[in-house]
Amino acid sequence: MVERSRIFSIAGLILSSLAAIFVIASFASPYWVETETRVSGSGFERMGLWVACFHNYYPVNRPITNKRYEGCWQGISYEMNDLYDHFFPVWLRAVQALMTLAVLMTLACVKLNIIYFIRCCSHNRNRIFVLISAIFSFVAAFFLILSTIIFGVKVDQDREWLPQPDSVSLAWAYGFAILAGFLTLFSGMCMATDFVRMRLEDKYDSAAHGSGPAVRYAAPPPNYNHAVNGKHRY
Repeated sequence: MVERSRIFSIAGLILSSLAAIFVIASFASPYWVETETRVSGSGFERMGLWVACFHNYYPVNRPITNKRYEGCWQGISYEMNDLYDHFFPVWLRAVQALMTLAVLMTLACVKLNIIYFIRCCSHNRNRIFVLISAIFSFVAAFFLILSTIIFGVKVDQDREWLPQPDSVSLAWAYGFAILAGFLTLFSGMCMATDFVRMRLEDKYDSAAHGSGPAVRYAAPPPNYNHAVNGKHRY
């Protein structure tokens, strides 16, 4: 039977592990946005944080190259040099940075939660691990939610970013990022609650083991021992 005191730590570990799975899948997937139906002459199919996918795409409004693009291309690849600034604007690079930090913090939370769960360190270190895990979870959740807000607003308002913007919609990887944000937030709440529990238990333990007022006794008079010894002689 699971100890009641470990419920929050177990919940935090499960939630952080699920968040790590969803955020990694979202981070690596090229399905943040996609065309609802293939529009004739568009050539754009889907896109993620790092990859853009095309089908016989020709940059009509940006005739800087005669090349047609087919398949999925990394943004940092040589073939995307001519299109990088357009498909990966500054705001999207900011989202990339926020998502990268969120992934690292989420993985760090999972590691800290596992260390705390197996109880391989001292009590004081475990308490520090729980506090750091809670802080990292809240910060990672903030980064994830901020990233999804920026991305969603830009997809709706930036009419010059993607071809045929009316046919473009948010895809499942974007939803995974939102879900990971809430899972990370709930994990942080569980670990913060467990940290408060540990602090309260330490406080009660210290009160039960000699934290009360000390009893002081007056020093005996100088002739006390002589008088006592004299009584024992008779």
